[in-house]
Amino acid sequence: QIAVNEPLNRVYVFITEAKRLNIYDGDSLSLIAYTIISDFDPSHPPLDLLFSDDAGARLFVGPHILNAQTGTVTGRITSGLKIIGMNPSRNRFYVMDFVTSGFYERVLEYDGSLQTVLRQWNLSPIMGVYSSFGLDFARNRLYVGYFDRGVLEIIDIR
Repeated sequence: QIAVNEPLNRVYVFITEAKRLNIYDGDSLSLIAYTIISDFDPSHPPLDLLFSDDAGARLFVGPHILNAQTGTVTGRITSGLKIIGMNPSRNRFYVMDFVTSGFYERVLEYDGSLQTVLRQWNLSPIMGVYSSFGLDFARNRLYVGYFDRGVLEIIDIR
């Protein structure tokens, strides 16, 4: 798992099995710091666990919120498993969550403080493989790729 924060000149590498986040200098790739996220749940969706909020100097590792400079865990998303995107012009975060009772995913739209869920979209049931997501804010679309069926769903997020 890799993320980059260009303004801070940082490269982040999360080693899922070791629950370890390495923070590297973007130029020399020398290790600056590392953090062990001891309560990280390895059963979370395995892809795209890292998300860098460059403007907010935050890094997200699954549901964990970290200080992007130090790697210190500062909080947790109140509901959801991982950030899948951010619309800076509307100050909105999009978070993937999994609902075990129906074996389906949902996408939650949070305000910029990540305290309030503004909207949610329930997605089609999955058969065992987590989906992939893409956001197109110019067209107000959320793309959901279902690996297990080879299907692309397009959701209007106006």
